[in-house]
Amino acid sequence: MSTRSLALDSIWVSSSLLESAKLLTPSGVDSLQRLCKLTTRVQNYSLNVLEVFLHHTRPELLDLPTELDSIQASILLRLRAHAALISVCEGLTPLLADFEDIPRQAGLKQATIKKILRNLDGILLWLQHNLLNTDYKVSWSPSIDIDNPSQICRAIMVLANYHTTLDQAINSSDIAPRIAIAAFNLQDSNGKPFASFKLHIQVCPIVRLLLQFARHSPQREELIETLGGYTEPSKMLRAQLVEAAVGRAEFVARADRLSIALELRAAKQRFTGTAPVLAAIFYLDDLQDVVSHLCTRDPVILEAFLRSRYPTALIRALERWMSRHGGNNLSDEDECALWLPGLSVLRKGIELLKSNGGAQRVRHARAVRKMVEAGLAALFMEGISNVKRTEHHARECQLLMSLISELEMHSVHPGLSQKLKSIMTGSPGPIDSFHPSQGNEGYWEILVENATSFSDQSLKFNANYQLITLCDNMNCPAQRGAVIPTSRQSRSCSGCHVVLYCSPACQKIDWEEQHRLECRSARAGFRDATAVECSHRLRQLYTMVTLHRANLIYGRWEANAREFYNTGHGPILMMMDLRRWANAPAYTFQTYPYHRLVSPMIGGGFINATGVLKQGPNSTIGHHGDGRVGKIWQEHISQGGRAKGLRIVEGLYRIGDKVVFNMLKLRPSTPFGQTRNYRSDYELVASVTRTVHSPEPPYEQPSKQGT
Repeated sequence: MSTRSLALDSIWVSSSLLESAKLLTPSGVDSLQRLCKLTTRVQNYSLNVLEVFLHHTRPELLDLPTELDSIQASILLRLRAHAALISVCEGLTPLLADFEDIPRQAGLKQATIKKILRNLDGILLWLQHNLLNTDYKVSWSPSIDIDNPSQICRAIMVLANYHTTLDQAINSSDIAPRIAIAAFNLQDSNGKPFASFKLHIQVCPIVRLLLQFARHSPQREELIETLGGYTEPSKMLRAQLVEAAVGRAEFVARADRLSIALELRAAKQRFTGTAPVLAAIFYLDDLQDVVSHLCTRDPVILEAFLRSRYPTALIRALERWMSRHGGNNLSDEDECALWLPGLSVLRKGIELLKSNGGAQRVRHARAVRKMVEAGLAALFMEGISNVKRTEHHARECQLLMSLISELEMHSVHPGLSQKLKSIMTGSPGPIDSFHPSQGNEGYWEILVENATSFSDQSLKFNANYQLITLCDNMNCPAQRGAVIPTSRQSRSCSGCHVVLYCSPACQKIDWEEQHRLECRSARAGFRDATAVECSHRLRQLYTMVTLHRANLIYGRWEANAREFYNTGHGPILMMMDLRRWANAPAYTFQTYPYHRLVSPMIGGGFINATGVLKQGPNSTIGHHGDGRVGKIWQEHISQGGRAKGLRIVEGLYRIGDKVVFNMLKLRPSTPFGQTRNYRSDYELVASVTRTVHSPEPPYEQPSKQGT
């Protein structure tokens, strides 16, 4: 079938108009605009109309005649650039946006695809030219903002959505990703990125186009390599990208309801009735997706974002719309729609920090602290107040509880815990402001108590570094857990630098009894611990916090249920995972979950009834701490265990993608059976600390079991 038979010219589009629209003159541009207005009606479309649009996007038009002087060349190039921009943005884009309406008779749609595909490089080259050359400030078309890249990005998205063949060609092009980055980074005359809610069809075209290439484009790896490189152009491009992301988040934080509503109304969006608050959240969701996809694939890009104002800007934007505006004048359906994407954006932002948290613990904690100062705590309080514990809000509740757990994990950092305490215990009290209550206050109370406990112990520890002197000789005669003078410094083994002793005598005893066999493997463990920043100072602090919490929890239980404990049914092992420590369940030997950190439990577990560690299915035993864990259990049994008032306590502290585990053996500070002070009854006898890499939650809590 010939091309002529496919044309099917409409009576509304004359041949003289088609010929005039091809001319590169001011009158020709006027004719081109009239043609664009006519072809907004699908029945006026034909292949002859398409050829006029493609005529102005030929790549050879970028080359100017050599006989022209500079002024003539500039005028001609501007004419060509404007004609190409009008052809794509006012001609092709509106026509193809509702591609299902283009008639399929006589193979018209397939012929359209083939023609566009043959001219795709020219279209992209002219769009790139118009985007990168800012000399053209005057447009003959009042509907085209020649400085705003949104129309260019929307045109590319419309072309990609028209057919899978075009989508594959655009995603495989090396020009389109450069357009996406340039549009994202482009600034206006005030030095701000071009950000608005104009031209939105649920999403921002500029942000969504970059997301498309960052997510699954064949050019993704090249894009990541370009942004994460160490060359000067890569550094400059990366800095521009970060600054543009910050500027866009700040734009959403500054926006108001009226301006967003007016822009959405002018956009003639396909999805009508979108509330301004939801449009703001959707914008942030796409923006965070771009940042997450780029950062999780390259540590250099991640480092740049962590050092920037982006975490703070994101939280301020979310707090602006979810805390101050969220739920106001919204239906129940819209309110539900608000919290689900809003909490999702927040989760993505925190997970971005987790991806680098273990290796860069201090910088990671500093970034979280900035987010807390920007309003992270206020967002959690707002969520606890508004998210209902109902089946209809199950997904929101699940997201909120997981985010609170994340914040609890971050509260184990000394500096951050002090900041959390000052914010969460300020006036007015956060719990008193929950009206109406949704039944979530208990989670917040636990979080406040966790942060307060760790903050208080951190301050004490900083004031007196040797509040606890660690000694890895498990039969140390001087290890009583009392306050030790600061002159009594623990000393580490010179071979492995891992185990600590309070005296040369204890070091000699432990060498003969145990350490001779583990020193070499412990030295390898020291190198691993150094890589994850687990110092002896942190070990002392975590041990001190675990001891403090053990006394606090045991004091509560024993003071309120002495009769129960006198029957001998008290716990023999207490789990103190920060997410569940208030419940502190008891476990038998068979349900002891320590080795879930390195391997799932099989059958009866890794500890038998006599307290001996069993070899796991994946050779889990071999770390120098395993033998000491086993010895604590054996001594617990041989020394009378629960009958003598001894306790074994675990602390589990997650920092980013690392988990610090410590096990403490405790004994009463007063003779067993006598009246005791339940607030500070137990003292340290022995302890083991181990740091492991654990990107996922370290274990699943087994069901509670008695002894």
